[in-house]
Amino acid sequence: MCLRVAWILLLTVSLAAQVPAVSREKELALGAALASEFRKRSTVVADSRAENLVRKLAGEASPFTWRVEVVAEDLGGSTHEPAAFPGGYLFVPVALMASTRDESELAAMLAHAMVHVLERHGLSQGSKTPVYIGAGPVMPQGLLAQQRSFEVEADRRAVAMMIAAGYDPAALKSYIGREQVDPQNGLFSRWPVREVRVAAIAAAITSAGGRRP
Repeated sequence: MCLRVAWILLLTVSLAAQVPAVSREKELALGAALASEFRKRSTVVADSRAENLVRKLAGEASPFTWRVEVVAEDLGGSTHEPAAFPGGYLFVPVALMASTRDESELAAMLAHAMVHVLERHGLSQGSKTPVYIGAGPVMPQGLLAQQRSFEVEADRRAVAMMIAAGYDPAALKSYIGREQVDPQNGLFSRWPVREVRVAAIAAAITSAGGRRP
């Protein structure tokens, strides 16, 4: 994790913890402030592919004006998950653009990140805050368990979002199955174990009726 931007994760949860039930207006203001700080410490790369896909996934009924930027920094672990801030701000790592094999896989990870914003996961952390150690924040076990449940929910809703936009949701399962590397001690990971996660995605695809219409 890059030292010059890792503290943003701590700031996100710490500020969100102060406003567990914020209004939409405050959510937008919080997201704008966090995104501004993140951008100051990031290297923005000119690439419009992610922004175009987000607009396609969002459709016409989105509550946000999505703001998408590609950055050199990567805080998203082995799957290169985009950094998602309240109010519709997404920062997509160059590494994600490089590791996805086709448009469907990139759309899958973008949809996953979008769900975190739409479900206000960053504003649902209660009063718990992480402890900053070394290269990044170390979250308490209760918060880690909640974060893993958010990841499962984001996968599930991403499946439905992909189908609605005309993408094959199996791309999410393929990408996670190929790219996610579980740490030796999964107890301290904010992502579910890969096999569990892939199985949950497969179940979500089956529940949603399978592939794209």
